[in-house]
Amino acid sequence: MGDAIAAATSQPVLDLIGRSPLKLLVALLARGTCLISPDAGPAHMANITRTPVIALHAATDSTRSGPYTSLAWCVDRYAQAAEKFAGKSAQALKWGAKIEREGVMQLIQVEDVTRRLDELTTHLKLTTALTDN
Repeated sequence: MGDAIAAATSQPVLDLIGRSPLKLLVALLARGTCLISPDAGPAHMANITRTPVIALHAATDSTRSGPYTSLAWCVDRYAQAAEKFAGKSAQALKWGAKIEREGVMQLIQVEDVTRRLDELTTHLKLTTALTDN
């Protein structure tokens, strides 16, 4: 999935999936432009460092477990996962329910992620332009 996202984006990508110890990861996150990650430790570490996170949610609800400073950048397919894998609306599931099923993350398409990355980089460029003036 990481390779597919990197190949589809027009932005430069440094892919360190599975290649960095925790101390190095936190240092990199603090200096990064953004992180693309499922609902996992690195997403929350980046959130703490104020690095924007494009969080990928299908097994979990981003409004409950997403990175609170980057909720606008989440790609959330939890509602679709609830319908497809639990046969219920997300609201009908128990609060905090996880949908950990084979194929759940495939509800997130590469195009969903690259679109969000393009939106975030545009936002960051506008923010930088405003603060530079």
